[in-house]
Amino acid sequence: TGLAQLALQENTDALETLQQLVNAKPGSAQNHFLLATAAGKTGDALKARQELAEALRLDANHVPALINLARIAIGEGAQEQAGQYLATLLELAPDAPDVLRLRALSEAAKGNAAEAVALAQRVFTQMPSTQSVLELTSYKITAGNNGDATVSLKQWLKYHPNDVAMRIALAKNME
Repeated sequence: TGLAQLALQENTDALETLQQLVNAKPGSAQNHFLLATAAGKTGDALKARQELAEALRLDANHVPALINLARIAIGEGAQEQAGQYLATLLELAPDAPDVLRLRALSEAAKGNAAEAVALAQRVFTQMPSTQSVLELTSYKITAGNNGDATVSLKQWLKYHPNDVAMRIALAKNME
C-alpha cells in the first residue's frame, strides 16, 4: 500500500503507512529504507537520513540505503563520508548504473570532469535513456566539450524525435 501511495504521490499517506510497517517489523532494513523514501518525499530530510542510517545499521550491505547516503554526502560536500559509502558500493555492485552515477557525481564534485564523462558514458551504454543522455551531456559541458554534448543530444533525438526534455536541453545548449 505504501509503495502504491508513493507512486500516486500521496506522500503523507505513504509516510503513515510505512511507519506502521516499520512499527510492525522494525528489524527490516528494507522497511526502514522505504520509510526514508517517504520521509524524503514529504520534505523531512532529517527523518529520511535517520531511517537510511537505521537501514544501514540493520544491514551494512543494503545497497539502496548506501546509494542514498552517498548521494546526500556528495551533495553536502562530505567527500570523505561519500568515499566510504562508495568504497562499500564498489565492493557490492561496482558496475551497477546507480553506483557509476554516484562515482561520476563524486568525480565531478572533485573537479575531475574527464572521469565524470567516462563514467556517465558507461551508464549511458548500460542504460540508454533521456536521464543518462542528459547526465552525460551535462558532464561533457562541464568538461568544456559543448560540441560533443550537442552531438550526443542530436544523436538521441534522431532516434527519439518526440523527447521533449531532450529538445529543451538541445535548445539550451545551442544558446
